[in-house]
Amino acid sequence: HDALPISELRAFPTSSGNTPTLAQSVTFTATVPCCTATGTVTFFDGNTTLGSAVVVYLPQNGIIKATFSTSGLSAGTHTITARYSGDTNNNGSTSAPLTLTVWSISLTSSPNPSSPDQMVTFAACGIPNGVTGTLAFMDGIATLGTNNNVFSPCSSYGTNILSAGSHTITARYSDSSGGSTSAVLTQTVNAH
Repeated sequence: HDALPISELRAFPTSSGNTPTLAQSVTFTATVPCCTATGTVTFFDGNTTLGSAVVVYLPQNGIIKATFSTSGLSAGTHTITARYSGDTNNNGSTSAPLTLTVWSISLTSSPNPSSPDQMVTFAACGIPNGVTGTLAFMDGIATLGTNNNVFSPCSSYGTNILSAGSHTITARYSDSSGGSTSAVLTQTVNAH
């Protein structure tokens, strides 16, 4: 039998739209241009198996699709492929690779430690180009301040209202597709 090709491999969200963030669910869809195929499609990240899905016929489009979702992708660049298993009438095939970048926020502060009434600047970096969400700088569950128009790759916020003691600071980015939160940064404010 001839190989039945995977005509399209897509991911949502993708780098052409919203870029997925760490721990956000990403849905991969592989399209097979045939209405008679059965079997499964297995999705790979490089040589690592992400998971498999049974192909489903969509009569309104005259195509077959297999869809798989995961929230386990690490930060960084991933090379995704989909492999169709084939069936008694069709040989298997592998899609062209899809490059997907998953991002995460890193957070720094200066100076650290600081003193009461001293201006401290927090910088959140790692934000993809072109995003338009909101970045909130948090002290525990309290919001220190927000940037409503994030300019990637870094966005900063300064404050001089931190009291003496230890503060657990995070940066939380959010938009319509989800969001990402940085690891906790401990800001130490020394008493006078």
